[in-house]
Amino acid sequence: MSGFLPGADEDSGRDLVLCLQGDRLHAAKWHQWKVHLFEQDDFYSTWAPTNVPILYNLEWGPREEHQVNSPHGWVPHPVDAGAAAFLRSLVLEPPIRPGTPG
Repeated sequence: MSGFLPGADEDSGRDLVLCLQGDRLHAAKWHQWKVHLFEQDDFYSTWAPTNVPILYNLEWGPREEHQVNSPHGWVPHPVDAGAAAFLRSLVLEPPIRPGTPG
């Protein structure tokens, strides 16, 4: 990322982006796919876990208006593997606690 963020590199070298709210994984983007694990009825309602992951193909519908679960049920598996690797890394390198002096 050190080359990508200032614009020296065109590619970040990452293909998975995790969307967290606090310490809870809400969604993940992998290549052109986005997997949601929580949903909200409207702007003012609370987030609720989904029974099954909700899947979108961002190339086909970047506004995430149409789910594409079947026959793409294989997509959550590599996303889950990447998320699990991230969570394992937190055991070795825990996040900095809020309020910790810099």
